[in-house]
Amino acid sequence: MPLHTCHLRHVMIVTNGNNKKVMDYISMRLDMGNVKFGKEMPLDGTYDLTDALEEVTDMAIYLTSYIMHLRERYDAEQQGDNTK
Repeated sequence: MPLHTCHLRHVMIVTNGNNKKVMDYISMRLDMGNVKFGKEMPLDGTYDLTDALEEVTDMAIYLTSYIMHLRERYDAEQQGDNTK
């Protein structure tokens, strides 16, 4: 099945809101890649499952680290509230 095939009867075009922010961010990241690598994202198998695994592992590490930071900050704030 072609990637462009859509089985939805009604498609909402997003022109603002959160979805637009997400799409704008993705577009910006693609543009940055075009500048950095001098070409668009290849669709020719350049990046394989190993590349994807490495990227998603890095993402999990970054997210885990930041979530732990937020949790520690939240816990410290809660302890501060309990002493009042």
